[in-house]
Amino acid sequence: MERHVLYRLEPSATATGLQERLGRIVAAGFDGIELPLGPAHTRETADGTVPMDVRAVSELPVPTRLASGGLQVKAVAARCHTCDTQAALRELSTLINRAAEGGAQCLNLMIPPLARSRGDQGFTSYQTALNFAYELLHGARFEAEVAGVVLALEAGANGCLLSPVELRQVIDAANSWAVGACIDVARIGRIGSPADWLRTLTARVHSVRVDCTRPADRPASTKPDDIDFAAITEALDDIRYDRIVIAAGLGDPAEIRSELTKLGCPIPARLTR
Repeated sequence: MERHVLYRLEPSATATGLQERLGRIVAAGFDGIELPLGPAHTRETADGTVPMDVRAVSELPVPTRLASGGLQVKAVAARCHTCDTQAALRELSTLINRAAEGGAQCLNLMIPPLARSRGDQGFTSYQTALNFAYELLHGARFEAEVAGVVLALEAGANGCLLSPVELRQVIDAANSWAVGACIDVARIGRIGSPADWLRTLTARVHSVRVDCTRPADRPASTKPDDIDFAAITEALDDIRYDRIVIAAGLGDPAEIRSELTKLGCPIPARLTR
């Protein structure tokens, strides 16, 4: 079954470097990109490059520059920067609408971390984090529906949402097609079985992210994460997954794209002739 394959586009310091990378992404046969938003991202101005605020999605030049190549920003990834529910909902409202304006169909959202010691920033208890996730989805669901942007919580991130069963309950409580989960295979693999998470969450999964960096391209200090492509592919087939698969990682986009053939995402025929 067909799955939409996106490339996770990390920040580029200059417009020249960005355009070169985009050309390689188009040539590799990706269907679109996932754009991570945050302070590290920049946009070029007449005075050079300046920090881009996380809310300035609509000002990002990427979607218009990709129009001629047929590549679009189909997903964005962002972090929620506050543990206050009402403030978070205001922040999320802006993110949802700006993502929709930029043409994205999915917003992969990471909630704040669980504080590990006194004085740390984040939630003071695991239950507080769960309550926050529930209230966030419940409060933003209708706006996400109207905007046509799915709000997908990043599972297992920052010490929060560590069980597929409890995440399933949080999502079901919102009772909306526009809320769900993002499964980052490498992250989930450090706390459990990605295949089990997929089978537990089933249709609630709206994006699956895979680090396709080959061992030769990894920094010497980084230990490669072993990915059981066969088990994940079987799980995706079992739940009849036909949504977004995101390729993250270092190295040549063409090589990263070829890795995704192991997940049942064939390279377009026009590129294999």
